[in-house]
Amino acid sequence: MKEGIDNKQKVRHTVKRLYTYSKKAFWKWGIWRWIGGLFSASLNILIARMIGQMLDIAVGGKWSEAITFIVLVSVFVIGRSVIGYTNSLTSYSYEAHAGYIMRCAAMDKINALPIGYFESKHTGTVISRIMNDIGKMQEFLPNSIASVWSHTPVNIFFGLTLLFMIDWRLTLIVVSVVMITTFILSKISVPLVKYTDAEQQSKVKYNAYLRDFIEGNDIYKIYGMKKTHGKKFNSAVEEQFKCSKAINRQRSKIRSIAGLNYYLPWVLSYIIGSFFVAKGDITIGELYAFAAILPNVTKVAWQIGDTVASIAEVGGIAGHFFKLIDQPEERQDGDDYSNVSDVSITFDSVSFSYSAEFDVLSGCSFIVPKASTVALVGGSGSGKTTIFKLICGYYEEYSGDVKIGGYSLRKWNLHALRDNITYMSQESYLFDDTIMENIRNGRPEATDDEVIEVAKAAYADEFIMETVNGYNTVLGERGIMLSGGQRQRIAIARAMLRNTPIILLDEPTSALDTRSEHYVQLALNNLAKSRTVFVIAHRLSTIENADNILVLDNGRIVEQGTHSKLIKQDSRYKELYFAQIAEVNADET
Repeated sequence: MKEGIDNKQKVRHTVKRLYTYSKKAFWKWGIWRWIGGLFSASLNILIARMIGQMLDIAVGGKWSEAITFIVLVSVFVIGRSVIGYTNSLTSYSYEAHAGYIMRCAAMDKINALPIGYFESKHTGTVISRIMNDIGKMQEFLPNSIASVWSHTPVNIFFGLTLLFMIDWRLTLIVVSVVMITTFILSKISVPLVKYTDAEQQSKVKYNAYLRDFIEGNDIYKIYGMKKTHGKKFNSAVEEQFKCSKAINRQRSKIRSIAGLNYYLPWVLSYIIGSFFVAKGDITIGELYAFAAILPNVTKVAWQIGDTVASIAEVGGIAGHFFKLIDQPEERQDGDDYSNVSDVSITFDSVSFSYSAEFDVLSGCSFIVPKASTVALVGGSGSGKTTIFKLICGYYEEYSGDVKIGGYSLRKWNLHALRDNITYMSQESYLFDDTIMENIRNGRPEATDDEVIEVAKAAYADEFIMETVNGYNTVLGERGIMLSGGQRQRIAIARAMLRNTPIILLDEPTSALDTRSEHYVQLALNNLAKSRTVFVIAHRLSTIENADNILVLDNGRIVEQGTHSKLIKQDSRYKELYFAQIAEVNADET
């Protein structure tokens, strides 16, 4: 019982917040839908009452007076049609505007969330919140405005008043039936919250599996994973089906009770009303008016029942949406130190862990001087990429201090910090857009000539001009139209256009063949000129000319120096270097 009460309170709070969240859309469109609903509901009742009066006049043989009523009813019917059109227009506009507000809010939120949120959530989960949840919420708003906040008060107060004026006894009978069925409706709607929540969770799983299946389809095929992962996918679909079936079963119960609420009083009014007509207590016209007005009143219970079910369903969905909206954001404070002349990177006894189990970095200290190229070497899991993430301000829960340009990263404004950094990974992300626009993402205001200039410097212009439409060639999802080396050179051109003082290169040539690596390395050399470059190296032969090499092991810098210095020592770097040469020679033979 207590759980049911808690769920009701939770849903009530969430739906109330949903209305508040979309208030801009309400005051622009929803208010007119509400006013239109008041007029249309009032006209429905007036038309029914006037037809009843017209019947009594016609039965009495007063045709001249009946014609007056016919004209008035015709005018009201036409007016009702016009209002119906405006109601539809404002409903769609309200729905669209509310969806626009919520989608923009969701995208703004996603942009403001720390990187850790996405590392702990499947992409399908986030997409489900934006695509599925918002769609259902925006549909709910205009429907609830129409059924509850406009039709209900008119039908109850205006409609009931007229019914009591026609015959109070008949009115009390039908109202008693409505009250009983409405009470039943309120009870059977409670489980919908639980079922809807379970359905949303199953949809998230389904979306996650579907996205994995599409993006990893080649792996699914070559490894024969259809059987094992197909079971997981089918299980998610089955779970969603069961939840949907439970929801539909519950909604069917609600609608059947609401339907009984609609038709039973109407039938009773004709049966009992006929006796009243026979006794002369009411006229035939009054009985017709009563029976015609009554559905507008009993429809309230139908609408309330349907709205209660929708509130229970949308309450669960909106809860997930607001859970996303309420996630803590990256900090927005801090100062802009972009004008500092000494763009160096300093780690001072930095320790960091993703979980409490072990430290990824432990007392890590080093300096990357201004306008120098420093390489970071270490085994898999040694913390290399983590260092780059800390430099970008993705995580701030660390001990020690990270300084950029001599200022603690904790004092930097994160947006200003990232405006000074270009980050290139092993597999640079390209968008499903033209080559020109993908490069221009580095600096949106850049001219076409500037884009072409950096493409040439990145050794990309030649292969770009060989594509179907040159710089206007659309690359496809993730740049699928290009080879790995070509994608990296497009990314380097984008980085050149961005023109930041700090460049972070996370093994940008590790996945390339020798020829592609050669061109990418030439492009990287152009990119590195007069900049502070910090590079994670997989192929150690590519960093022989680095100003300094840092060797990372178990989260600590265990060695540092130039290539020529480290290679002469009995060092971990020397061991890695010659092991890699031996591996390359073995592959060649």
